[in-house]
Amino acid sequence: MSITIDKILVLLGYPQMEDRVREVIVSSQRINPNTNTLVLSPERSSRVMAIVADLETIDGLLAEARANTMAINLGTMKLDFATHLAALKLEATNLLTELAQLSGIALFFNRYIGEYPARPELYALFGINPNQPTGYVASQW
Repeated sequence: MSITIDKILVLLGYPQMEDRVREVIVSSQRINPNTNTLVLSPERSSRVMAIVADLETIDGLLAEARANTMAINLGTMKLDFATHLAALKLEATNLLTELAQLSGIALFFNRYIGEYPARPELYALFGINPNQPTGYVASQW
């Protein structure tokens, strides 16, 4: 199974874009036109697929945990869901960073922490000012 370039762009936080903008972000020589996937070595492709699966798992865990944002005591052990959520978001952020490095596509927006990394040359392509509020609340996860 391959991961499409569109899936990678969504995970890395890119908005819908025109083909000309997409070509600036992803060199057309690196896209297989028949499958719309990145041309990667088998090792990188395997790791990218594992990262995507891990991110989907984390999304599911975040959705489950969202309803349980309270601390629970089990005997002498205390479960702190806020700490659990923070750990999941940190792991997702680390996975996004690795995905960006493996794919050669810069991280545009980290939805897990609601933050734009410092990439002003990319934001200009979309008319986005990263200093303006996004309207996205990272804590909704």
